Amino acid sequence: MLDPGAKGSDVVVIPQRTLWWAVDEPCRALPHEVLRKLKVRSGEDLAAISTTAFLACAPTSVDCAGEPDLIFDLSHSKSERSPISSMGLANKRFADFEVKSIGVWYRKFDATIDQSLGRGEIPMVTTFTAAVTTVNEVLAGEGLNQIDRALRQLNKKVRVAHSKNIFLIAHPFDYPVVEMDVAPIVAHLLNPLDGIVGVDTVWVMWPDVFFVMWSSHNARWVNLLFDSREQSKDHSSAWDDLELLQQVQVEFQRRIDGETNSPYIFRLE
Repeated sequence: MLDPGAKGSDVVVIPQRTLWWAVDEPCRALPHEVLRKLKVRSGEDLAAISTTAFLACAPTSVDCAGEPDLIFDLSHSKSERSPISSMGLANKRFADFEVKSIGVWYRKFDATIDQSLGRGEIPMVTTFTAAVTTVNEVLAGEGLNQIDRALRQLNKKVRVAHSKNIFLIAHPFDYPVVEMDVAPIVAHLLNPLDGIVGVDTVWVMWPDVFFVMWSSHNARWVNLLFDSREQSKDHSSAWDDLELLQQVQVEFQRRIDGETNSPYIFRLE
């Protein structure tokens, strides 16, 4: 149910076909062996796909040797698809991203199960527990630590003509948050990141729960939505029981002959 307090919030919605285009475009623009360097368990592939969708262009490079995780040349942006002007990124040609995952416990738990099954063993522990918190608490704690870490890396890597952007991804099982009840419109509930100096945007994703972006230029949060109700005629998915981003991740990894086990493929009963 939409929270009445969301009145006045900024929302950017892109159609599902644009998200599927964002699977195709990096596969066309970059060698598959380069795309396989995106760490699945850290959500780097999801970051690459979703930023491609909203920036309307594929990254020109992926970190292979101490570079930013993702670099975009926004002059390649498809103007009819891109909401860049509303994101405070239109004043610089290049957009550099560092991707950081928040929370590691569930991903380690999931990896341990996969390792046991791979050895033909029965996993010793199959129950995972976490405490419910809030997005603001997560961002004020580990989120801020990861932002500081990413900014230090960007300051070492980014050239003057490049904007500095940070993408944070949290697994919903590491951090179940009360905002799930009103997702995906949550921007109005988030505290401003006024104390973050030197960053153009901060993107925050709880996959298949909500996706928001802080624009330093606009000094406000923006809700970023995929229209999952629209069915793409070009991609009749074989994984209809999965959520939209899960389908997209599976297809992307299939296309690049990448990793098949992802902690972000999950289902809530």
